[in-house]
Amino acid sequence: MRFSSLFLMLLSTLIMYADIPVGYYDKAEGKKDAELKAAMHAIIAPHTRIEYGSNGTWEVFRTSDVRADGSIWDMYSAVVRYFPESGSHPDMHIEHCVPKSWWGEESSFIYDASFDLHHLVPADASANMSKGNRILGVVDESIDKPTLDNGVSKSGKARIGDVIHSVFEPHDDYKGDFARMYMYVVTCYQDYTWQSNGVNMFNTEAYPTLNEYARELLMDWHRLDPVSVKEIDRNEVVYSVQKNRNPFIDFPLLAEYLWGDSIGCAFTTDVLVAPVDISIDELSYNKIECSWSEVSAAEAYEVNCTTTQGVAPVTVSEGFDEVSTNGKPLPAGWSGNASGNYTSEAGSGISAPSVALKNSGEYIETPEYEAPVTAMSFMYRFASTATGSSLLVEYMKDGSWLTLQTIEYVNTTKKNIDFVFDVSDNVRAFRFTYNKSKGNMAIDDVVVTYGSLEEVPVIDLMSVNEPYAMLENLRGNTTYNIRVRSVMGDCRSAWSEPVTVTTQQYPASVSMLNESDIRYTVSRHTIAFYNLPIGSRVFLYDMQGVLCYQGVVDNGVIFANVKNNGVYITKIVNNLRFSCLKVAVLCNE
Repeated sequence: MRFSSLFLMLLSTLIMYADIPVGYYDKAEGKKDAELKAAMHAIIAPHTRIEYGSNGTWEVFRTSDVRADGSIWDMYSAVVRYFPESGSHPDMHIEHCVPKSWWGEESSFIYDASFDLHHLVPADASANMSKGNRILGVVDESIDKPTLDNGVSKSGKARIGDVIHSVFEPHDDYKGDFARMYMYVVTCYQDYTWQSNGVNMFNTEAYPTLNEYARELLMDWHRLDPVSVKEIDRNEVVYSVQKNRNPFIDFPLLAEYLWGDSIGCAFTTDVLVAPVDISIDELSYNKIECSWSEVSAAEAYEVNCTTTQGVAPVTVSEGFDEVSTNGKPLPAGWSGNASGNYTSEAGSGISAPSVALKNSGEYIETPEYEAPVTAMSFMYRFASTATGSSLLVEYMKDGSWLTLQTIEYVNTTKKNIDFVFDVSDNVRAFRFTYNKSKGNMAIDDVVVTYGSLEEVPVIDLMSVNEPYAMLENLRGNTTYNIRVRSVMGDCRSAWSEPVTVTTQQYPASVSMLNESDIRYTVSRHTIAFYNLPIGSRVFLYDMQGVLCYQGVVDNGVIFANVKNNGVYITKIVNNLRFSCLKVAVLCNE
């Protein structure tokens, strides 16, 4: 399995630099979008046609598609085969990775693309026949069973927009290979008129040629499966006989200029890449100094610093295993007045018993969770005919109960129901109340997930001209994630891999502000702080640790506005002294 990293993509590019003929890509330098694609077309379209068949194509395969053990490198199956003494292998085909019917070729070959070794490979005959002229895609087995799945190749169905298509899916190890072959073909032969199934991936126009579906699919595969040594070596072999190159192997980031994140940017062979080797040069309780390896193409750099806040997700599952015939005891933290249980399999969830609600108004209520709930599910069953009865499901938000759903009696079938919430919904508890007309009901297997970790920006985009940055005004004993990217004009590289670092504890010299001197008042959702030193910084965090307000005191008073009721942790910092206090905001607007 190959590493999906920008570093590997860069490494493969750097390996190629020594082998690319001097000046080969000069005509593309500084071009962008359609002009860039046209320049690449002009560079790679002229090439030598190699005879198709045993005496031409297969002779090249002996060097271009051979494994270290001498076996044939087949991207279509796992069958191990070896080259015969001469000619082709009887169980393999010369496969056009981009089907030749897409440009109208039939039995007798006329078009240059039919002979082009940059997308011709040796392939298992049965897998090749299964592929046919299908478009590329990800097989969806929920639509239909695959017609081919040999562990390397799949043929089957996929839904593209509102239409179900027959697609071919290569192994993950080769998806990038196929993507770069297709990119090569639509660049080298951008003047072709596409037909047959080709119209489902290619538009008959010089730029961008790839339609929206093909752009998304091929760019995804290109990014997730970077250029391999196999491709690099193969590109050299094909160039030695055909006298043209696949530029998407030489410069993997070229695809970004044509169909990805660098559209509108001028292409350069001096590749703009993410910085590497980020090091922490100095660390204190409120400051991080860092540096990284210089990127030759970069004119500047942008630094991003974030911290993770919140509560790590927790899932609790309650099966009411201790509840007896009187509906007690409920689990720790639960409340309610349930009056019974069910011990049968039909009336319980995963295992008996379940809680029985037998009278109108009976309810059970979960504990109040320490962080917002993100998911909840439970089993319910109207245990007998209960026409006119219903179950009211409520949730607690900001101290108030709100209706989540009213479940009306339909039948006595056992059912499971799921709910999903955003952290911003601030759901903290649930209540299940039975409104009885007749009959009873069972509840079991209440599963609640609460808490979430959120990456919060601390320094969003700090721009620096040198491979060095000083991050200041940080919090002590806090973990930060630092990323850097290169900038050249309007173009930006991908972000570097994050470096995680924790600031030091506050030193002994850091003392608290005298809290008795601080005064504050609360009016609606505005908190006014008084008697603060000029220049002090005020930070307000909610109980999940999310920063809700920050400001600087310029005249001894500061007004902090917050959106929601609740308790806020306030930190007031003045030079090396700080104070923390809790402030409650309760407003019944």
